[in-house]
Amino acid sequence: MTQTALEGYHFYSRPYPHAPGCTHLDVALRAEPSRQHFDPEKIHFTAVSPAGDIVPMMVTLSTVTGPEPTKVCAGRIVLIDRLDKRVQFLTLGGCLGLTRQDDGLLCRFSSPAPMVELALTRDAPELLAEEIEDILARRRAFWEGRRGEFERRLAAARPETLYQAILAALAEQLDAAGRAHGSFDEDAGRLARFVDEEREALSDSPAGEVRLEDLL
Repeated sequence: MTQTALEGYHFYSRPYPHAPGCTHLDVALRAEPSRQHFDPEKIHFTAVSPAGDIVPMMVTLSTVTGPEPTKVCAGRIVLIDRLDKRVQFLTLGGCLGLTRQDDGLLCRFSSPAPMVELALTRDAPELLAEEIEDILARRRAFWEGRRGEFERRLAAARPETLYQAILAALAEQLDAAGRAHGSFDEDAGRLARFVDEEREALSDSPAGEVRLEDLL
């Protein structure tokens, strides 16, 4: 897709029908907003430096702060327009490629793990994204006092391996909660079914399954 045809951002088709997100996200940064749709002016996310450190990064039409080409770290990708309206995605890592074009800058995020749009709904993908962020926060807290070790591990984790490790940890967590309470509430029930479907869809993945505690 060329930038001329791209209106603000484009989230590619899901790799399989029930995937929680897509593996490619294109964002167009232009000098003049169209005012016909969401027109991002800058992008915030976290990147992995050549030294393996996690660093904040911002991309605008005229400025790129951080390493390039860019290895993207797990976390949020935040698109911001001139009115400070925000569109956000959760990624488990990947890469960002930048292409200068006559009418601006085309930014392409790619990842072997799904990137989930955070649209403030209560559908299964967003419930999953909430749990992923909670699990990552708990693993970060586990390494309290050794933040550098957590960041080193997170920066080195392969997105597809991290995704499957989180799914396995979440399946155990949901199963334990279901047994403890005797049943799931509506959100937990939908999420549990969704996680089972995801794990089944990825059962033949070459990424394999690694315990989250061994990864992070």
